[in-house]
Amino acid sequence: MKKVRLVLFFAFLLVSLFKGSPAFAEEKILLFGGVTYVAPDILKPLNDVWESNSSIDSWSRLSKNTFTPGSKKWSQRHDFASVYFKEKVFVIGGSNTPLTGEFYKDVWVTNNGVKWEKIADNLPWGGTEADQGLHDHTLTVFKNKLWIIGGYFDGGAGGQGGVWKSSDGINWAQTATGYDLCLQTRFGHQSVVFQDKLWLLGSYWAETKPDICSSPDGINFTVELYEAPWGERTGHMAIVFDNKLWIFGGIQDNQFACSSDIWYSENGITWTEAEPAPWPGRCQGKVVIANEKLWLIGGGGEITDEPEAWGLLNDVWSSEDGLTWVEVTHSAPWYDRAAHSAVTVPSDF
Repeated sequence: MKKVRLVLFFAFLLVSLFKGSPAFAEEKILLFGGVTYVAPDILKPLNDVWESNSSIDSWSRLSKNTFTPGSKKWSQRHDFASVYFKEKVFVIGGSNTPLTGEFYKDVWVTNNGVKWEKIADNLPWGGTEADQGLHDHTLTVFKNKLWIIGGYFDGGAGGQGGVWKSSDGINWAQTATGYDLCLQTRFGHQSVVFQDKLWLLGSYWAETKPDICSSPDGINFTVELYEAPWGERTGHMAIVFDNKLWIFGGIQDNQFACSSDIWYSENGITWTEAEPAPWPGRCQGKVVIANEKLWLIGGGGEITDEPEAWGLLNDVWSSEDGLTWVEVTHSAPWYDRAAHSAVTVPSDF
């Protein structure tokens, strides 16, 4: 009888522990930086920081947009790169044009989105001069390291960022030069980890380079497709979701028009075009995964039905499968923006 009671007790304990528990740890999204319009045809970089709730339908501001030199937060910037790595959010590089035309070589981290620490500056990637930092590069976590791929720097050798890796964001080693066929003048592209490889997708000046390359080690790159079916493309969004590689939006064939098309692939080589998304054509927005859904956040795109009516957006859309999208927020409390960052973090971050 005692043995039966003991078994029942442990059964009750297990049910109590797991009853009502979610199948995954809840997450939220940090949104920060980018550019916004302050007047017609006048753009201004941003460095405000916002966090969502775990439902991603409400936002709170963690820090205001500040333009004070020497403040204890990264300077306003756009086209930088960010990632969540080792329980911290990293902000790396970027540019503050059209303010003073700076291109940053710094690395900032935070473990709460409020207090930021600069852990490195004047790093070796980019140009040889202190103001020749990278922008339009990508930052990816691969093999438990940070990887910077490509990017553009001003000063005569733009678009020769190559590949750099770091285990801490402070010490960096170059693994491939910008003169590799897959890496030359590669910026405005997307990088993801898919099937244990680094993948490079699209680029500015795409007509001069392969559309899709991959690498098993960040050193040796292989051309997977010279001409992808989704055409020469930049300003797009790419992500791995549901064991597939996805491409959303972007500028096609160097035309100044943001698309709303959706492409996916199970191997990175054979691609399927889905029905166009219901969201406005989109460039330089952000797509992230949080709470087992895809989230599309902000970007530049079509703001009216009028031809060439291009502007910035502050909407939020979600999808459970990458194909069917629902508008969660039409106008979020943060500035409409593009070339910003959005990073998924644990809800207790």
